[in-house]
Amino acid sequence: MNSLFDWQQWGEEVAHIISTTAHIVGFLGMMCVVLAFWLVVSEKWKPTSLSYNLLNGGGAILLILSLCVHFNLGSFVIEVFWIAIAGMGIIKNLKAKKSQKNDLP
Repeated sequence: MNSLFDWQQWGEEVAHIISTTAHIVGFLGMMCVVLAFWLVVSEKWKPTSLSYNLLNGGGAILLILSLCVHFNLGSFVIEVFWIAIAGMGIIKNLKAKKSQKNDLP
């Protein structure tokens, strides 16, 4: 029985389209992660900001999607951690904003 992710079974042309799309998605994910890092290092964003964690986590999600086609275990594991850490940053940021809102008179 063939797997859904055995995309080469669909023919060479479809396999090429899927492969190219996965590369583009991965490249966009890499751009998001690098841009987020640059914005923090250039002190335009804080590493605790919601924007930073959303861009960072979104980039990692795009990279995971590309890894569904071009799998690499090391890259997959680091992206899982990247998503988890960005998720922790997002939750912490939202809790802090909710707490500030509750402290207002």
